[in-house]
Amino acid sequence: MGKRLVQQGLQQGKLEGRLEEIRTAIVDFLESRFNQQPVGVDAALATITDLERLKKLRREVFKANTLQEALGIIAQAADGTGEH
Repeated sequence: MGKRLVQQGLQQGKLEGRLEEIRTAIVDFLESRFNQQPVGVDAALATITDLERLKKLRREVFKANTLQEALGIIAQAADGTGEH
């Protein structure tokens, strides 16, 4: 039983690491592309805990032509109203 808990803990840790990696990539993109990191983006991204949803969000944000477009995509995903 202890071994199983350790494995579950390791899997959860890996998932958290992947989520954080994608969140960081999104923030880095905003800073690089638009020369700023808008307030609240970190908090909005932290609300998304589904890996596939976050990966889809990253792809959509990377396609954004403007900061406002990127923020709208993030807001929809964080609210759960988008398909992200």
